[in-house]
Order: sequence, then structure tokens, then C-alpha cells
Amino acid sequence: MREVFNAHAELKAMRAEDTESNRLRRYMKRLEADRMKATKQQTAKQELMERREMRQEDVAALKARRV
Repeated sequence: MREVFNAHAELKAMRAEDTESNRLRRYMKRLEADRMKATKQQTAKQELMERREMRQEDVAALKARRV
């Protein structure tokens, strides 16, 4: 009877470890996804600012040609 109890306790401990491992893995994946999303947003903002500057330069060049 004691062997059955020990085997059950070991299985229970293994399940707990697996559950904790899975939770940690999901958490790390979520952190990585959030980091990638923030990086993409920052890159998009930077590109938008660069395009805006180029447009302003183009408008200034057109105005200079017209005058």
C-alpha cells in the first residue's frame, strides 16, 4: 500500500512540475511577444517620423521651385 502511495505522490509531483514548467514557458512566450510588439511599434513610429520629415522637405522644395 505504501508503494502505491509513493508512486501516486511522485506522479502528483511530476504533474505539478510539468504545470509549473508550462506556465513559465507560456509566460516567457508572452513576454517575448510583448517585446516584439513594442519593437515593431517603435520601428513604425520611427519610420513615420522619417517619412514625415521627407514629405516636409519635398513640400519645401516644391515651394522653392514655384517662387
